[in-house]
Parts: sequence; structure tokens; C-alpha cells
Amino acid sequence: MVFAKLWLLGILVAVLSVAALPPSSAPIVVNNEVPAQVQATAVPVVQPCPDTTTAQVAAAEERLSGLIERNRQELQTETAQAAASTAELGARLSQIEERLRVAESQATERRADVQSIRGVMVAPLVMTWVVTGLAAVVALIAGYSVLRTRRARKQSPNPTAKP
Repeated sequence: MVFAKLWLLGILVAVLSVAALPPSSAPIVVNNEVPAQVQATAVPVVQPCPDTTTAQVAAAEERLSGLIERNRQELQTETAQAAASTAELGARLSQIEERLRVAESQATERRADVQSIRGVMVAPLVMTWVVTGLAAVVALIAGYSVLRTRRARKQSPNPTAKP
């Protein structure tokens, strides 16, 4: 659980740090050689007349700086909201963990109660089987003795019998 929290916090920090850094305007150079086609098609850039574009450039810079400031404030607001959400999630997780601890302790107590009840129930169960077994042995012996007396009567001549 702690690992998952730290992992999520790490991802949040990485995303926020990447979002906070402005992109680089420098081109990516793979090697120092410029292909011949690029060199041939390169056209020199002519600077516009400063008298005609100064106001437009200033206005564009002002709009751009306003947009950047607004985006920075939105990012700070979202970062604060994400931090608050993270804190709220942490509080909820701690509440859930506390409830789980209570439930686990109750389950442990119930298991102990069940084990004690089973221990108490074993003695009567054993006695029931012992008494049932003794009753079966007594019934078997009684049946055998009755059978034996009947056979003995059949095999021995009966002195009281009339011929």
C-alpha cells in the first residue's frame, strides 16, 4: 500500500515537473553535417521594417505573456487541487486501513470463539460415539446369546416335551 502511494506520488511529481518546464526552442541536432539540399534551399531571412511591425510585435508579445501567465496560474491551481486530492486520498486510505484492522481483529476473535466451541463440542461427540458403540456391542452380544440358546434348545432333547 505504501509502495503504491509513493509510486503515484512519483508519477504526479514527474508529470508536474514536465508540464512546468517550457519546451526548448533549440532544434534537435542529430549530427553536425547539414545536407546539401538544405543548404541549397536556405533563404536568408529579411528583417521586417521596425517602424511598421513594432506595435504588432509588442501586442503579440503582450498576448503571449498574458497567455503564459494564465497557463502558469492554471497549472498552479491544478497542482494545488491535485495535492489536496492526494491528501484527501491519503486520509481516506488511512480510514479504510483502520476499518480493516478492526475487521481483522474481529475476525480473529470469531475464529478463536469457533475454535473454542469446537473444542467444547468434541467431548460430547466422542462420548456419543462411545456410548453408541457400547450399545451396539451389547446388542450384538445379546443377539448372539439369544441365537445360541435357540440353537441349544433345538439340539437338546426336551424332557418336558410329549412324545
